[in-house]
Amino acid sequence: MHTVDIIEALAIERALQAFHDELESIADTSARPGITRDDATSLQERLRLTKGAIKQAAKHGTLSGSRQEPTELERCFYGPAIRSASASFRLRVDANPKSSEWQRGIDDVQSELSYALHGLRKLIQEAQGT
Repeated sequence: MHTVDIIEALAIERALQAFHDELESIADTSARPGITRDDATSLQERLRLTKGAIKQAAKHGTLSGSRQEPTELERCFYGPAIRSASASFRLRVDANPKSSEWQRGIDDVQSELSYALHGLRKLIQEAQGT
C-alpha cells in the first residue's frame, strides 16, 4: 500500500470510529440510573443527529459526502460499512432510552461498525508491516 492509501485508511478508520464512539456514549449515558425526562430528550436528539449523519453518509459512501467516484478504500470499506450501519439503524429516534429495544438497536449499528473497523485495522497493520 502507498502512504496516501494508509492516510486515507486512517481517515476512514477515524470516521467510522467517531460514529461508533458517539453511539457508545449514547448507550452508556442511557444505561445510567436516574435518567430524567430532559436527559431522555437529549439522548433522543443525539440519536436523531447520529442516525441522520449515518444515513446521509450512506447516500454516497464517500468520506467527503459528495457524489464523486469513491476511492478503492471507500468502495471496499467505508461505503459498505456505512451502508450496513444505516440499514441496521431500525431504532426509532423517539424510542425510550431506558428500553431494551434502545440498547439492542444501538448495539446492532455498533456491531456493523465494529466489524468494518476490525477488517480495516487489520489492513492498516499489514500495510504498515506491524
